[in-house]
Amino acid sequence: MRPLPEFIELGAPQTFAAPYDIRECRCYGFMLRADIGALHRFCDGYLNAVAPPEAGERYRAAMDRVMLVYSDMGRVVIGGASGYRQFTVPEIDVAFWIPVAAVTPAGTISRLLWLMTYVSVDNVWATVSGREIYGFPKGLAKVESVGRVGELESLTLDTIAVERFGPEGRAAIQRFLTLTKTGPGPGVAGRVWRSMGETLSEAAALVSGAWPGAGLAAQFVDLLRNKRYPMVFLKQFRDIEESSRACYQAVTEAPVNIGAMRGAGLLAGDYRLEIAKLESHPVVEELGLESHTPRILSAFHADFDFEMGCGKTIWERRG
Repeated sequence: MRPLPEFIELGAPQTFAAPYDIRECRCYGFMLRADIGALHRFCDGYLNAVAPPEAGERYRAAMDRVMLVYSDMGRVVIGGASGYRQFTVPEIDVAFWIPVAAVTPAGTISRLLWLMTYVSVDNVWATVSGREIYGFPKGLAKVESVGRVGELESLTLDTIAVERFGPEGRAAIQRFLTLTKTGPGPGVAGRVWRSMGETLSEAAALVSGAWPGAGLAAQFVDLLRNKRYPMVFLKQFRDIEESSRACYQAVTEAPVNIGAMRGAGLLAGDYRLEIAKLESHPVVEELGLESHTPRILSAFHADFDFEMGCGKTIWERRG
């Protein structure tokens, strides 16, 4: 591998070197049912399209589930490892998370990963750094929520979008997601996971039937036990001469290492999710969700710290 040139640091910077130390992350997740065929097609077009012919592994959807995750990160520490341009910044992140597996030709799972898509954040530095360094498909959005630690009453997300493409199509800030707590539900008090053993038991039950015989449940529990989970990305840039083509394209992976865990558990109550019909944001069609008001199968909350580590390139194609 050729030695890499030094990155040219500029004034008014937009990107900052990894790793990132994220503290006081309050996370809320909502499990949705998805069509497994649609998720496999998404992985093929999004990740496996970059694979060279000799690559043995392929990425596949690990189960017919997608999570909508809202993360309120109180402090993202930049430059903590190097001390260069060190500071902290808050970040809000809303995304659809797809559990995927790297699968060998024999059909066994070599590792379990998370693929984030339709990622919305509230500051431009997070958008640019996430896209350029890792490949996070981040876009800017205005996110508003009502709740407190371990509880969420409502969430709205507004972003620039196009309702319908065409000669009269116009981009504008529009409502994309609306999440509302509609009632107390059967578990009024919710349920707190008070030990790692209870968390592992809940997690194993969640995925036990998703991929019979492939060892998925064991892999998932192992990730939780070791407090780490890898992520996978498509990192690409448009070419300046032929902008319908990519001058650089890569599939990358990076680790997330969980630090202090202050609490986690199931959210109490029933929730309703509304996804706007926007041609620029076809998440329902691409991921095979049930509808634009999909059922929420379960919901959880967590309060923890983590590190977004430096990653590696799995496959790449250059123009």
